[in-house]
Amino acid sequence: MLDETIPIARGGTLTYNNSGAAHRWCNQIKGTHTLEWARREVANILNGKGKGMQARPTSIPFTRLDV
Repeated sequence: MLDETIPIARGGTLTYNNSGAAHRWCNQIKGTHTLEWARREVANILNGKGKGMQARPTSIPFTRLDV
């Protein structure tokens, strides 16, 4: 899935420098927010402090998240 670093809805462009790969789940959380906001929100969700969304179970355990 392709995601814009600065969302088009907030003045971003669909160019190589403003685009990157994203998981569908992460992209749904980010929406039209900034990348920094989305990183904090994903960390909160994964730590059980998220608002509304819950972390989806995974078959690959992890102990650290570098976001």
